[in-house]
Amino acid sequence: MVHASVENPGSSLAFMVHLRVAKASNADDVVPIFWDDNYVSLLPGEKRQLTARFESDKDNNSDLILTVDGWNVAEISRPLGD
Repeated sequence: MVHASVENPGSSLAFMVHLRVAKASNADDVVPIFWDDNYVSLLPGEKRQLTARFESDKDNNSDLILTVDGWNVAEISRPLGD
Protein backbone atom coordinates (compact mmCIF):
# COMPACT_ATOMS: atom_id res chain seq x y z
CA MET A 1 0.00 0.00 0.00
CA VAL A 2 1.14 3.54 -0.79
CA HIS A 3 -0.07 6.77 0.80
CA ALA A 4 0.84 9.87 -1.18
CA SER A 5 0.33 13.52 -0.36
CA VAL A 6 0.20 15.90 -3.32
CA GLU A 7 0.07 19.68 -3.13
CA ASN A 8 -0.23 22.48 -5.66
CA PRO A 9 2.16 25.23 -4.49
CA GLY A 10 1.58 27.25 -7.69
CA SER A 11 -0.79 30.09 -8.44
CA SER A 12 -2.76 28.27 -11.15
CA LEU A 13 -4.74 25.04 -11.42
CA ALA A 14 -2.70 21.80 -11.52
CA PHE A 15 -4.69 19.86 -14.11
CA MET A 16 -4.99 16.07 -14.42
CA VAL A 17 -2.37 15.23 -11.80
CA HIS A 18 -1.51 11.56 -12.30
CA LEU A 19 0.30 9.23 -9.90
CA ARG A 20 1.88 5.90 -10.80
CA VAL A 21 3.97 3.28 -9.03
CA ALA A 22 6.63 1.55 -11.13
CA LYS A 23 9.64 -0.69 -10.71
CA ALA A 24 12.81 1.39 -10.64
CA SER A 25 14.80 -1.33 -12.38
CA ASN A 26 12.74 -1.36 -15.60
CA ALA A 27 10.05 1.38 -15.24
CA ASP A 28 7.24 -1.18 -15.62
CA ASP A 29 4.04 -0.13 -13.85
CA VAL A 30 3.00 -2.16 -10.83
CA VAL A 31 -0.19 -3.95 -11.83
CA PRO A 32 -2.80 -4.50 -10.74
CA ILE A 33 -2.98 -1.34 -8.63
CA PHE A 34 -6.11 0.26 -7.20
CA TRP A 35 -6.07 3.99 -6.44
CA ASP A 36 -8.77 5.59 -4.31
CA ASP A 37 -8.53 8.50 -6.79
CA ASN A 38 -6.18 9.53 -9.59
CA TYR A 39 -6.03 12.09 -12.38
CA VAL A 40 -7.04 14.81 -9.92
CA SER A 41 -7.02 18.56 -10.41
CA LEU A 42 -5.72 20.78 -7.61
CA LEU A 43 -6.53 24.43 -6.99
CA PRO A 44 -3.66 26.73 -5.94
CA GLY A 45 -2.58 25.75 -2.41
CA GLU A 46 -4.79 22.64 -2.36
CA LYS A 47 -3.49 19.37 -0.85
CA ARG A 48 -4.80 15.83 -1.36
CA GLN A 49 -4.03 12.47 0.22
CA LEU A 50 -4.22 9.52 -2.19
CA THR A 51 -3.87 5.81 -1.46
CA ALA A 52 -3.00 2.91 -3.74
CA ARG A 53 -3.35 -0.76 -2.94
CA PHE A 54 -1.37 -3.50 -4.66
CA GLU A 55 0.15 -6.91 -3.91
CA SER A 56 3.24 -5.77 -2.05
CA ASP A 57 4.48 -9.31 -1.39
CA LYS A 58 5.06 -9.67 -5.16
CA ASP A 59 7.21 -6.55 -5.29
CA ASN A 60 10.34 -5.49 -3.47
CA ASN A 61 9.28 -2.06 -2.15
CA SER A 62 12.88 -0.84 -2.22
CA ASP A 63 12.74 -1.22 -6.04
CA LEU A 64 9.58 0.89 -6.45
CA ILE A 65 9.25 4.53 -7.44
CA LEU A 66 6.29 6.90 -7.23
CA THR A 67 5.93 9.28 -10.17
CA VAL A 68 3.67 12.33 -10.28
CA ASP A 69 2.95 14.26 -13.46
CA GLY A 70 0.12 16.15 -15.06
CA TRP A 71 -1.01 18.20 -18.02
CA ASN A 72 0.74 21.32 -16.70
CA VAL A 73 2.81 19.67 -13.95
CA ALA A 74 6.50 18.80 -14.21
CA GLU A 75 7.20 15.10 -13.63
CA ILE A 76 8.64 14.18 -10.23
CA SER A 77 9.80 10.68 -9.19
CA ARG A 78 10.73 9.48 -5.72
CA PRO A 79 11.76 6.03 -4.43
CA LEU A 80 9.19 4.42 -2.13
CA GLY A 81 11.63 2.54 0.08
CA ASP A 82 10.47 0.23 2.84
